[in-house]
Amino acid sequence: MNRGFSAESPRACLSLPMCGSQPGVTGQRGVAVSVPATTDPIALTTFLNGLADPAGAGNGSAGEPMVAPQTLDRLVITTTLATGRNRSTTLVRGYEADAPADLGRYPSDLRSARGSFAGLENLVPETPTLTGPVDHTLLSSGARNLDADQRAAMVGAARDQIGAVTEQIVVTPEQIVTLTSSSGKVPLNLENRLQYPASVRIVLNSAKLDFPEGSVIEETLAPAQTTTINLPVETRASGAFPLNVTISSADGTLPVATTRYTVRSTAISGIGLMLSIGAGLFLLIWWARHFRTARRARKLVGSSHPTLSGADPDGYAPPDTDPMEGR
Repeated sequence: MNRGFSAESPRACLSLPMCGSQPGVTGQRGVAVSVPATTDPIALTTFLNGLADPAGAGNGSAGEPMVAPQTLDRLVITTTLATGRNRSTTLVRGYEADAPADLGRYPSDLRSARGSFAGLENLVPETPTLTGPVDHTLLSSGARNLDADQRAAMVGAARDQIGAVTEQIVVTPEQIVTLTSSSGKVPLNLENRLQYPASVRIVLNSAKLDFPEGSVIEETLAPAQTTTINLPVETRASGAFPLNVTISSADGTLPVATTRYTVRSTAISGIGLMLSIGAGLFLLIWWARHFRTARRARKLVGSSHPTLSGADPDGYAPPDTDPMEGR
């Protein structure tokens, strides 16, 4: 029979002879064997070929193979119906399901962990070295022989494995950026410490900044190096205000890192500039009018006025007083 397993499929089906394991029942048996993903396909193929080799029987006859690898569909078709001894009717076995058990928080915890795992697959796509162990841990958490605490521990271990990957993407800590005009760029440094590319989504949020190229940026970080991303921004006013940056997986489901910038703008806005010019013009006009009024008042005062002649209020001036003194 043709071999029906491959390294891409984690299960192989083997057609086995009766070998007298159950008296009174004749026919071939089939069994599904779980093959670990780390198994060398060449070594497994060689082993199964050796078991299926009919040559080398002790009496010189061709003999029969011990196993015949094939697909599950093929196994169902080729395996003969099991019948009882000296009976032609099909042997039917009853099946009794296990009693239902309360799984507690496990279904919801598993669903949440599966969502994080989907984000991990988007963060490091086509990287089974990182995603494979997490997937295996989540699958194993549903084993029948585990209790609620053991299942919770395995789901927690899967989350720790995901966190160990996201922690390898490091963002620049909080810093202050000063802009001297109404527009500029904020440098964001992302260090990817993984040996694989990482696809991230960057979301920008600020109450006093506009983002001319959009508030969502998608970027692929090169492995084992720091990538600098210049974020174009435009200020709405002068002063200092926060800029929140959130980094997640490419699909936005798995949080990776966050940081906060303080953007300080020294540029004068259009309204502020108009107010400053208006205030300056007002002061200039007031000063000019005040100067003209003072000069006019001095010209209207006669030389015989007591303030200029030195006379007292009764009109008397000392003989040696210069009438022009004080002008």
